[in-house]
Amino acid sequence: MLVAQKRMEEALAQQTIFDLARKVGRKAPAEFSEQVDTWINDRRDRKSPSPQGIPLTDISD
Repeated sequence: MLVAQKRMEEALAQQTIFDLARKVGRKAPAEFSEQVDTWINDRRDRKSPSPQGIPLTDISD
């Protein structure tokens, strides 16, 4: 069991969040990206105590 866990951790260590996001972006339906953006913006608007909100970084290709 520990060997399997170690292999899984090694495999996951080779992936970045950006790699995973790109794979999801390619496989997800077209409207999914817009739904995620809306969901994130709604959550940010409800949680943000300051007018500046959360700083965003554009990682699109």
